[in-house]
Amino acid sequence: MIGWKSPALNRLTLPRVDLNQQRGEERRRILNRSRRDALALIALGVFAAVVLMPLSFQAQDMSGDLARAQRELDTVEMRAKMITQTGANTDQRLARWRRYEQTRTRREGWRDLLSVLAVCIPERAYLEQVRVEGKGKQGDIVLQGSAETMDTLKRFTEALSNTPLFTGVRLTETTSDTALGVRGVRFRIQARVAGALTSSGAGN
Repeated sequence: MIGWKSPALNRLTLPRVDLNQQRGEERRRILNRSRRDALALIALGVFAAVVLMPLSFQAQDMSGDLARAQRELDTVEMRAKMITQTGANTDQRLARWRRYEQTRTRREGWRDLLSVLAVCIPERAYLEQVRVEGKGKQGDIVLQGSAETMDTLKRFTEALSNTPLFTGVRLTETTSDTALGVRGVRFRIQARVAGALTSSGAGN
C-alpha cells in the first residue's frame, strides 16, 4: 500500500495579499473618477450657462418684441375697424342725404308744376287728374279734366303752350260732358315737362 504525504507549507515562502491596500487603491480610483466626473459636469454646466444665457436673454427680448408687435397689431386692427365703421356710417349718411336731395327736388318740381297749372287754368275749367310719366329731369305730363266750353279749353291749352315749363302741348282727347251743360267737354292734354318729377300723379 502506497502512502501519500502532503508537503509541508512554509508560510514565509507563500505570497502575501494585502486586502486593505487593494481596497484603499480601489477607493482612491473611484474617488478620482468621481472627481473627474464632477469636474466634467461642472465644466459642462459652466459651458451651458455661458452659451445659453445670451440665448435666453435674446429669447426674452424677442418675446418682449413679439408682445409689443402683437399689441401694436391689435391697435392697428382696432383703428382699421373704427375707420371702416366710420366710412360705413359716412356712406349711410351720404346715401340718406342724396335721397333727401332727390325727394326735395321732386317736391320742388311738383310745387312749381302745380303753381304753373293754377296760374294757367281758366275759370270754368277743372282738373281731375295730373299724371307725370317718365323719370329724370323730363317727362310727359298728362292732364285730364273738364271744361264748360271749348273756348275755355282752348284758353287753357294756349296758356300751357306759353309757359316755359311745358313744351309740345297737344290736345289728345275730347268727349262731351253734359254734366257741365250742353257745351261741356271732357279733355285729355299731354305735354313735355321739364323738372325732376315722379311718375305718380295728383288725383282729385
